Amino acid sequence: PFNLNDDAVMNSGGGDISFGGTISGDYAITCEAGSGNISLNGDVNVGSFTVSSSQIFNPPNITTTETGFISIAPNVELIQNVTLAAGSGGLTVFGSIDGPYSLIASAPGGSVVFSAAIGASEPLSSTSVSSADAISLTSLSATNAVTLSAPLTLTGDATIRSSGGDVSFSGPINASSSTSLETLSLSAGGTLSLLQGVGSTNPLGGLSVTSGSSLSLGGNLITQGSMNIEVPISITSNVNIDSGGSSLTLSSVTASDPTFYLTSSSGASDYSVVDIGSESNPLAFATITGGNVTISGGVYLEGAGLLTVDNSGTLTLASSGSE
Repeated sequence: PFNLNDDAVMNSGGGDISFGGTISGDYAITCEAGSGNISLNGDVNVGSFTVSSSQIFNPPNITTTETGFISIAPNVELIQNVTLAAGSGGLTVFGSIDGPYSLIASAPGGSVVFSAAIGASEPLSSTSVSSADAISLTSLSATNAVTLSAPLTLTGDATIRSSGGDVSFSGPINASSSTSLETLSLSAGGTLSLLQGVGSTNPLGGLSVTSGSSLSLGGNLITQGSMNIEVPISITSNVNIDSGGSSLTLSSVTASDPTFYLTSSSGASDYSVVDIGSESNPLAFATITGGNVTISGGVYLEGAGLLTVDNSGTLTLASSGSE
């Protein structure tokens, strides 16, 4: 074990740095190896932690004090399940992260920033950001659950997917600025949850949801580009879906409670939806604005609920019903 009694800087000048056991102490440690390897064979529990090397880094579990930070510059290869728990100073991983293991990241009072792709070369088993004020990332791929429990900012066109698990966002998702218009593609082997929606502060350039058993939607979906959602949507609040004048394609849209309603618009562009409501899960009412509007399935509204369609082109309506 290596115990810190003061802030420490380990600079090997290009040679390897290796610790055979744990590192602990309420002080900051910086490991700089240049072209050398950094090997940490025990858990790290310190004030703050910084690592810099041009070689791939295999992190252990790393925990800092309440105000500490974690900064990891090199590309990361997970060789075990890893927890990175920073304090209010935040967690930043500048390189890519790969490996068939789970990653749990947190930074209560701070930000979690992933500057490069996660799981692009080898998907992670699962990924969870359990506590943070904000998350920034580009893309993420896992074979099991993906759980992001903080507001998410996209720093590039992003693909977030799980081949065999649920994908859940408990915070809002936004572009990095009002004009950057990053796009987002989502897919899951299980369910998807967007509990606070997408693009309400900074709209996305486009949104695509290509696979999943269902999408639970608790907030608005706002883009300035085409939107294509191929999985059934269950709204858990009143929802506005707006593609900013670009094409809008939806699967079925039902309500978890018949008091919820849907407003949606594709401007003068094509709008297509399969079902609005269902016999068991009708909407209170629905409003559609679009160019050519197609409703290829049924329309099920609670009681005297109304469907309002403002179309500048043709309207194709397959059937309708009431609950």
